[in-house]
Amino acid sequence: MNASEIIEHWLQQIERIPAGDFIAIADFETFNSGARTESMQWCETMLSQAANPYAPPNHASHSYHPAGKIGLDLLHHAYVLDGSSVDIFEGVNFLIVRLPAPRTGAWDRASIEAAAKLMLRAINPGETEAFHYPSNMADGTLMSTAPMQDPFLTTSWFQREDMLLHHGKLFIVLYKRQPAIVGFQNDAQWFEDELRTVPKH
Repeated sequence: MNASEIIEHWLQQIERIPAGDFIAIADFETFNSGARTESMQWCETMLSQAANPYAPPNHASHSYHPAGKIGLDLLHHAYVLDGSSVDIFEGVNFLIVRLPAPRTGAWDRASIEAAAKLMLRAINPGETEAFHYPSNMADGTLMSTAPMQDPFLTTSWFQREDMLLHHGKLFIVLYKRQPAIVGFQNDAQWFEDELRTVPKH
């Protein structure tokens, strides 16, 4: 699959999960999973300090979704930043930020660049990531820092970052890539088996 197909596959699965299927994490400090440690490391690595859901000023709520009918082990972080709601969906292979339409009503290059600067950790301090912006910002537009780079073959998260306009929202897609791992890991095998026993409400 190419990058557009990979992103579409993940988003379609995320959108199929009812909100009620996410299980609230009352105290993330006691969330007994290796995914907790990995998530904290990746968020610190890929997101700006202000956008990190674990930053105390953000007062983020956390929940998780164990793979089942939808084959994704997911963490969900929700908070408000700069007056706008932020949702982060995080799996073993990706971190996807979902942002609502800006106050101006529709995304344009200026508002997209501002969102990227706010959310993303700059690889070089003081510099904004160099996304390739098409002239037409219609729904379905994919913007990338390295459009010719296959995300499946990357060995580091900063080799390719993507943004997608989808149903009026902006999605920032970051790939959790490591030199020691070839390709993507199984999306349904991030959590331990103990987390697959859904608590009764």
